Amino acid sequence: MTTLAQVKRAVKPLLNGNPDLALVGRWLIVTPVHHVVRGIVIDRTSRADNFRPEWALMHLFDIHNTIFLNWGSSQHPPHLFYPEEGPWKWSSPQVEYALHALIERTALPKLRSIDSIQSLLNELTERYGSRNNKELSPFFPFIRDPITKILFDVSLGNLDSARSICAKSINCRDEETYGRDDDDKAQLRRLKELCRLLAADDRAGMARLLHEWEAQTVRNLKIEHLWEPTPFPLEMMPH
Repeated sequence: MTTLAQVKRAVKPLLNGNPDLALVGRWLIVTPVHHVVRGIVIDRTSRADNFRPEWALMHLFDIHNTIFLNWGSSQHPPHLFYPEEGPWKWSSPQVEYALHALIERTALPKLRSIDSIQSLLNELTERYGSRNNKELSPFFPFIRDPITKILFDVSLGNLDSARSICAKSINCRDEETYGRDDDDKAQLRRLKELCRLLAADDRAGMARLLHEWEAQTVRNLKIEHLWEPTPFPLEMMPH
């Protein structure tokens, strides 16, 4: 089982050589953190000697308890995060050197290039924008789930599109029968509040909600010390 001590030892040269990286648990987080969290996790596997490095991207302006991997390297062919000879092993010769080379060559350039909500949206649209795209996965929520799209629409100021989602997919849902658990029902309540503010064209209220959700997620992920609160594009647009 990969330990935190192993992770710290393995990533120390990366931290020393890349001042925009910070270690939080098993995650190397790219800073600064604004509305999108970008990171590389050195994850455990069921075998003590094996580990799995993966990079990930996630918007912060919904309430999350963990950084999900759906939009990162887990969607890419295995050779991008596994060496050619198979799974990563701590016992392999020069394994840390190979890990550093892979992260600096593959993960960091991609993560550094996605530094805004719009650039994250562009990346997702490029990779998953077509329903015929072979990479499209049932785990990818952006196209199939209006909940993700409405959050991007509101944050970017695409309010007509967001209002359409409210009418077609949010306001018509019943909390009693919605979702699988209390977290799902709480999310529906949050989105209905967002839809009420959309109906009233209360941009300050919408921005306030997104900031509150973002701050909660930042606390849940324990990255408060890395987060720099910034306005949403919604707040920068003329009324």
